[in-house]
Order: sequence, then C-alpha cells, then structure tokens
Amino acid sequence: MLSYRRAAWGLALGWACAGDGSFPCVSDAQCADGAGALCLQGWCGFPDEVCASGYRYGDHAGDGLSGTCAPAPPTSDDGGSTNGSSGADPTEPDPASTAAPASTTLSLDGTTTEGPVDGTSGEASSSGSTQLPEPVAWYTFDDTDAPWNDTSGNGLHGWCGGEECGVTEPGYAGTAIRLDGFGDHGHVDHSPLLELYDGFTACVWALPDDASAQTQTIVSEPYGGVDHTWQFGLAPGSGDLFVGIHAGDWGGTTSTPWPYDGRWHHACAAWDTNVLRLYLDGQFVSSLSVAPIVFDRAYMLLGAADVQGSDVEFFGGLLDDLRLYDTALTDEEILVLAGQ
Repeated sequence: MLSYRRAAWGLALGWACAGDGSFPCVSDAQCADGAGALCLQGWCGFPDEVCASGYRYGDHAGDGLSGTCAPAPPTSDDGGSTNGSSGADPTEPDPASTAAPASTTLSLDGTTTEGPVDGTSGEASSSGSTQLPEPVAWYTFDDTDAPWNDTSGNGLHGWCGGEECGVTEPGYAGTAIRLDGFGDHGHVDHSPLLELYDGFTACVWALPDDASAQTQTIVSEPYGGVDHTWQFGLAPGSGDLFVGIHAGDWGGTTSTPWPYDGRWHHACAAWDTNVLRLYLDGQFVSSLSVAPIVFDRAYMLLGAADVQGSDVEFFGGLLDDLRLYDTALTDEEILVLAGQ
C-alpha cells in the first residue's frame, strides 16, 4: 500500500502556507511527487488502497482533513481527472453509476425474492441539492477521550466497561473505533428517542477484519432477551451484510455480500414502517416487507447484540461515522451520505 505521508514538499513546490502548516492546492501539478497525487477539493490526496476512494489526504491538508480518506477524484468529460479548481463536486453521483445492482432478499423461511419488494428503482437523482435530516444519534468516534459520545445534541451517549471500550485509530473521516471482536462494545441507555415506530435509518462506514463464524453486530436494539427489535451487522460464516427486524419471531432479514477487500465501505439500513431496505456504498441492494415493530426498555448496543441477557456477537474491525435517524432516508439521501 502506498503511504499517504509526505514531508516538507510544500515549500519546494512554491506553495503558499496557510499559516497553520497546511498547504492548499489548486491543481494536480502542485501535488506531483511521482506517486499519482491529486488535488482533491483544495488539498493534496495520495493513493491509498485502504480508502474506498483510493486516496487519502496528506499531512499538510487543512480543515482537519490531514490523514483522512479523501473523496473520489472527479472525472472530466474526456475521461481525464479534474483538479480542485474545476468546480466539480465529487459527491455528485454519475447518473450512469446509480442503477441498482441485482438484489436478493432472504426471508426467515428461506425463500428469496429478486429486486425491491416495494417497487422502488433503487436509483438516486444527481440533480439539485439534498438536505439531510438531523440524526437522532451520531457517533463520530472523534473524541479520543470519550469516543462513544453522541454528537447529535440529543445526549444519547454510549458507555462501556473497563477493557471492553475499544481503541481509537485513524478512520474514514477523523478517527474511528477499533473493536476486537471478542468483547469490545458500547451501550446506549434506553430513551424514548430510540423507540423508532415511525421508521429509522442506520448508516455506518465499516472496515471489518474478516468474516467470522459468529454474527458480528454493528448496532442492535434488543427485545425481550430472546430477539431484537432490529439488528444490523455481518452474518455468521458468509460475512454477508444483513439487517433484520424481529428476525427471531415474526420478522425476517435481508442481506447482501460484503466486499472483503481491505477498504472502507458505507452501509445503510432503512425501514419505512412497512419495507426494510439495505444499501451498500450508496446503492440499494435488497429489501423485505416486514411489520410491525415493537420496542421495550432495553439499551441499544453498539458493536454487539444481546442473547438471553448476555452481550455477545461482537464486531471485529473499525467503525466510523455511525448515524441513526428517526425516519427512513430516501435513496438520494443515502447516496449523499455515502459520498461524504
């Protein structure tokens, strides 16, 4: 993997220092160092295969972006790259790339259905701007002293016990939480804000270590000690991304393969009170008709699930920018999130 670290090249290229040690750019030429560097939204990004975009900002990027994954390079009409002065927005999707892939829905009884069961196309519009709603809970993991804190302003802070707290590491954006898959996890005490009867969306950037023989839970809402109101994570054995609503009782799960390629990927699950939808890297992949949903006063678990009163099914790997909304986001909103 090519390192994104570079030292003392700003002055050699004749850049103007911003005063805080950062060096902005306006063209790819100002980043040229023989390693395929590009000017991405005003700062130099360097090839890094761990990032989903293939690029990571260098040490001299400003605005708090140093060392974080950069957005994917935009492309010009003639197929060449465009630099930071072109005005192109790399978060805007390519209309040719927004078609939904073939999907398979897995129900509790083992039957499958192809494509979205609610008739949606899984496509997102690239025109205009999209205003995202405020999350009901938002875990950025950027506070290294209190990584489980909720940054939404709703006070849904997570807590952990002793050596089960995980550690922070450089993430997709800022810092991420690394969980060991053997006990690291967080708890969020019950709140009426988490009783999401009118729909919900859970989204996260994830870089799992590998598939596992056990379920690896990203986030879950236990119910009754023997079921989950909803659970989002990686399936045992296959390692497929899945989401389920009351899968241990009247509900079911829907899933899609996870690309274990050593890169960050964005995953979302959304329920609109009738249909449960699954997304990977901004693209709709599968769905399941399921209702109703029931909550109790159990705490929400981050990186784990509950089985008969015990916290189990731990996630192993890195999680970043975990968001929970109290509504089902649209295809376009989820595509915007995946582009950030």
